[in-house]
Amino acid sequence: MRRYRLVLGLAALAGQLLGVPAAGLAAPISHQGLVFSDELGGFDLVSVSGSGTLEDPITVVERVTGDRAIMLTIRNFGRGFGNRIGSQHVAAFAMRKIVIN
Repeated sequence: MRRYRLVLGLAALAGQLLGVPAAGLAAPISHQGLVFSDELGGFDLVSVSGSGTLEDPITVVERVTGDRAIMLTIRNFGRGFGNRIGSQHVAAFAMRKIVIN
């Protein structure tokens, strides 16, 4: 069992040294009841601000850390969040993304 743990530990260390992003390790950011995260790796969330209206969109700043496709995950979005842009939808918000490459 000790040998198995040692092998797993060495594999994780090798991945970090080779620059392989670890999925799910970036800290999620909660804002306006939503949770923004990078569950698949490839970028770091720098900040999230704004109310989600057209005049004050939710602004997500992210820094790319890898060379593969990235995906921003947003949780807790639905009817309870409401519509902040005045469209006919049950839930909606305006968003702006700033990506640092």
